[in-house]
Amino acid sequence: MKFKFEKKYVLKGITAFFVLAACMLLWYLIFHGEKFKGNMGTLYNILVPILDGFIIAYISAPILNFIENKWLLPLFKKVFKKKDPAKFKKPIRAIGIVMTTVLFIALIYGVIRMIMSQLIPSIMSIVNNFDTYTNNVYKWVNRLFEDNPEVATFLQENVAVYSQKIEGWLTETIIPQASELLKSVSLSIISFIKVLWNFLIGFIISIYLLATKETLSAQAKKLMYAFFSKSTANKVLRETRYANKTFINFFIGKIIDSTIIGILCFIGTSIMGTPYAALVSVVIGVTNIIPFFGPIIGAVPTALLILIVDFSTPMNCVYYIIFVLILQQLDGNVIGPMILGESTGLSGFWIIFAITLFGGLWGVFGMFIGVPLFAVIYSAIRRLVIKKLKQKDLPDNTQLYMNVGEIDDNNVMIPHFDESGNVISGEIEDPMPKKERKLKRKSKALVTIVEKAEEIKDNLAEKKAEIEAKVKEKAETEDSESKENEDK
Repeated sequence: MKFKFEKKYVLKGITAFFVLAACMLLWYLIFHGEKFKGNMGTLYNILVPILDGFIIAYISAPILNFIENKWLLPLFKKVFKKKDPAKFKKPIRAIGIVMTTVLFIALIYGVIRMIMSQLIPSIMSIVNNFDTYTNNVYKWVNRLFEDNPEVATFLQENVAVYSQKIEGWLTETIIPQASELLKSVSLSIISFIKVLWNFLIGFIISIYLLATKETLSAQAKKLMYAFFSKSTANKVLRETRYANKTFINFFIGKIIDSTIIGILCFIGTSIMGTPYAALVSVVIGVTNIIPFFGPIIGAVPTALLILIVDFSTPMNCVYYIIFVLILQQLDGNVIGPMILGESTGLSGFWIIFAITLFGGLWGVFGMFIGVPLFAVIYSAIRRLVIKKLKQKDLPDNTQLYMNVGEIDDNNVMIPHFDESGNVISGEIEDPMPKKERKLKRKSKALVTIVEKAEEIKDNLAEKKAEIEAKVKEKAETEDSESKENEDK
């Protein structure tokens, strides 16, 4: 006897299997969550070089595409006129990867050299002159106490109380943990070396990824169409392309924007004679990569540094703060929109929301990546909402929903009025007087009643026609039966 597979029973069995597997996974996560987290951490540590390679390749891919399409391909077509351009693919890719790698290494070398030549001397100068800066603060505090003796008395009383607690904290907590501190410093050095090693391995992996990026992309598409329906695969590919475009435009635009802001800050602070202009400009440029909160994060510590270094002339700090505010206004209203444009499509509220959410989840990295990631999520939800509204024959323009109180069965948007007949919600004011508005509402109601009456009349006419047709059909059937009986 041949065994036959019933498709519906197979699908039910697969569904039951996945439900059971999901329940077992949930039970494991609830009762063995720490072990699962540890295993995932171990897996992450193993895959860090590969992740670094993907990140480096993703950042370098636009540069490689630009070099190939704008420089190498036109050059090869010009030199080898009669040959097939497809034959140039491998040499163009090899030369492009070499040039991209050289540019990447040159960029890293330039950053390290700038740190060695500008930032390290600035930091060393701060360390060497730390006594001078503390003396400046000490003189300012003494002058404050001389001008305000009640403040000095209050602080002396509290210092006498808290000095004993600080001494006990030092002798009982800090000194016994000196060995732990030394151990943590050693582990930090080892971790730094490990990060460098992972970065080196990731850099090598990125070269292989760049060399075969089209093949990897084709393989991913093949898997997508193999295991999902065509419509689902098409949707995933569309969303992936949109996400890629959003991330690339945001990251490249933000890096260019922050570089320009750092250079302008260095020029401005050098003209004003601000101490440690290079260090301050680097901090402002790097923190400017973080949207919205970045300027504040960079301006506060640099302003405090300038105030402590030049305590005798606090106006220099005030001038610096004014300069940074002007620079950030220039960035927000001119430079940023010119470079970034509408790369995210998010309003100010959603930008703050994304930075707060992903910054709380992933720290500084989340603050940097949160805006483009939330932009992709926001766009997907927006398209889903538009699709659902079109299925209900409703408009997708947000402005039309400003004053909506309710929508009737005929998709007529009825404004929300208060007891006196004024529109309550929304930003769009109702320009009609009260009497005209009431008349319009009554006319709408009358039109609705007339339409309903017409609809009822049409339904009755249809029913009448159906009944007459049935009666006629029955009469014809009876006549035909009577004739047959007569013939018999």
